[in-house]
Amino acid sequence: IILFYWFPHSEVTNFIFAFLISFSSFMFRTKHLGENVGSEYTLSLQSFGITTNSITRNVIWKAIQPDLIAFIIKQNIYLWASVVIFEYVNLGFGLGTILRKVLQFKDLSALIMLFIIIGISIFISTQMMKYIKNKFYSWKA
Repeated sequence: IILFYWFPHSEVTNFIFAFLISFSSFMFRTKHLGENVGSEYTLSLQSFGITTNSITRNVIWKAIQPDLIAFIIKQNIYLWASVVIFEYVNLGFGLGTILRKVLQFKDLSALIMLFIIIGISIFISTQMMKYIKNKFYSWKA
């Protein structure tokens, strides 16, 4: 709601809102996954005298990357929904504003087309992220 007052009817607010939502959930998930990495990774390397920063950067970070990509794929739908709702409330330009107009004029065909467009966009972005996950993190399903 603070973004409405800082940037009224601005297109920048959509990007700021999407960034804040995705970044905060990403950071919380990273913290959770980093704390739950198996002790076999850290204890064995500490016995060799490797520093904690090096373990975190080179081992723990690499171990949690496949799970983070899977989390981002799951969060894709929630991010789309939150941005559409934000645009609906903000009255800016975007799919949320189109949804508001469609509901205002009770146009069923436009509503169906809007959901098809959103669904195709979600499907394409999910498939691209799955391709990236399979390309770079094929060792973990």
